[in-house]
Amino acid sequence: MGAKADLVFLDLRAINWIPHNRTVNQLVHAEDATSVRHVMIGGRLVVHDRMLRHGRSGAPGREAEAARERLKRRMPR
Repeated sequence: MGAKADLVFLDLRAINWIPHNRTVNQLVHAEDATSVRHVMIGGRLVVHDRMLRHGRSGAPGREAEAARERLKRRMPR
């Protein structure tokens, strides 16, 4: 109790889910993120109706690029 959730809400009306048969199989083999509707990280809604909230539209890309650079520096040449 009191734990914060990381959740992804999928639109089961999206083409990847029609017809809806075996959830795990479809999630693994057909889902390509086009049916992601909402995302909660740490109990906070960060994507709502497929739109990134809180004005961080460029931040995830910049953070990923910075992480790639850090890993590149640590790799043996």
